[in-house]
Amino acid sequence: MPRIKIKAQDPKDPRRKSALLGVISKNGIFITKLITVNDGFVVVASNDYDLDKIFQAQTTSNLTENEFYP
Repeated sequence: MPRIKIKAQDPKDPRRKSALLGVISKNGIFITKLITVNDGFVVVASNDYDLDKIFQAQTTSNLTENEFYP
């Protein structure tokens, strides 16, 4: 399963996780798991297509607005 790390400040805060999930679902990305790590999150996608959606212009713009950095 493809993975990507998304850096974020204060990933232990539940509101940050909810914000990331909101951005991911808003852009039609389906993930199988979201793992919290020291400096962000690891997103596990079900396929490469969903992982590639994270790097589309609209998605990266939404992530950056919410202070998430893939």
